Amino acid sequence: MTIARGSLYLTVGQALFVLSGYLVNVGLGRLLGPELYGVFSVVVSLIIIAETLTLIGVPKALAKYVAEHENLSTRPVDEARRVQVSVSLAVCALLFISARPLADLLNDPRLSGYIRLSSLVIPVAALYRVNSGALNGRRFFSRQALALSVFCVSRVFLILGAVYLGLGVKGALWGLILATALAALAAWYLDRPGQEAGSFPLVKLLRFALQFTAFGCTVSLLANLDLILVKAMLGEGMAAGIYASAATLAKIPRFIMSALSMVLFPSIAGAVARGDNQRTAAYIRHSLRIALLVLLPVTVLLSTTSEPIVAFVYGGAYLGAAAAFSVLVFGAGLLALFYILTTAAMAGGGITVAMIIGLALIPVDVMLSRSLIPVLELRGAALATTLTALLGSAAAATYIFAGFRIRVPWLSLTRILLASGILYLIARATPFSGLWLPAAYAGLALIYALLLLLLGEIKVSEVRTLKTALLGQGR
Repeated sequence: MTIARGSLYLTVGQALFVLSGYLVNVGLGRLLGPELYGVFSVVVSLIIIAETLTLIGVPKALAKYVAEHENLSTRPVDEARRVQVSVSLAVCALLFISARPLADLLNDPRLSGYIRLSSLVIPVAALYRVNSGALNGRRFFSRQALALSVFCVSRVFLILGAVYLGLGVKGALWGLILATALAALAAWYLDRPGQEAGSFPLVKLLRFALQFTAFGCTVSLLANLDLILVKAMLGEGMAAGIYASAATLAKIPRFIMSALSMVLFPSIAGAVARGDNQRTAAYIRHSLRIALLVLLPVTVLLSTTSEPIVAFVYGGAYLGAAAAFSVLVFGAGLLALFYILTTAAMAGGGITVAMIIGLALIPVDVMLSRSLIPVLELRGAALATTLTALLGSAAAATYIFAGFRIRVPWLSLTRILLASGILYLIARATPFSGLWLPAAYAGLALIYALLLLLLGEIKVSEVRTLKTALLGQGR
């Protein structure tokens, strides 16, 4: 399956993931109010970090191995599933036992019960991720997107339904657990492997999984540490809830780009395994161009319209998040770029480099946060995340361009910057409010596309090629 068509399937699934995520977060923000919404968001952030120990390494290693070996047997998936379950149960138990100390560390005793309950989602999510990883490695992107869609739809109804019925934060967490279980069943059913053949080096998979887990933990920490530090350093429940709304909105660029990274990883891994250096470089250049085409205008537009979008999505009670959001969205965009760059590095064998860069960023983020949050409060947390992501992206880009001998696309970068700058000026001069905001975004997106056509960054032939790729035959 081509990158274009695979990206389409996963982009549709990821779009549904983003939409359902925002429906859940906005619904919870309005139904629970800033304080309880902050409690829920902090608990989920802790779960995301804990899940990284079990949900990232093995599925990614499996996707890499399956991508490198066509018509693979069921054995790798079975072995990976057993490893996933064992490790996830251990992490679940550890988080359950650590609930009270974590709650005390975050200055909120209420969190302990919620942390214990939420720990149950870890082994369930582990089963989903290993089967989803197998689908990704086999490049069954449509099936992977379908399994993701099951989770998206079910979590909206189960989480919001539970809160609407008056079950509060505990009901929302039960809804999350049940939705994840449904997605796990769907991914298991949709994974149809090839015939039994060959041996399977479990040790090799586990070695790569451990390296990727270490890197995944750093990415997860970078994406969630700011909210946790806000809760720990500012204490006030309202502050965490307000910042959680900014953090949720700021994740738009990262969610948009996650589909690209899902397709990029097995594609580069397969090309490297075949020794096709030319195709590997082409995959990376194409992916970086797509990232720049999307990330620059999205982050500029969201930052420029921070107050209208916060008011439109969350309501007036969360307007205090606008200042932090206007900064944090750039940090989220840079984190998305960092993840794409390191995904390319890991697929090409640079897992150690990606891991070292990621680990080095954690103390930087903590030091910046401890310095800036007491002075600038929520905006300080956003600035710390943005500066950390900038350093990480610069380091990863240096490795990619030097290691794969890829030239910096100065011409494309100049055109995209120019188009994004014009978009910024239009957005600054145009008043946005209320229900007109989505229409305004659609209009600005059309203007941006036309600017790219006029500047020669997008050509009519590329549109035709994309159409052919999307409508052509594939796996």
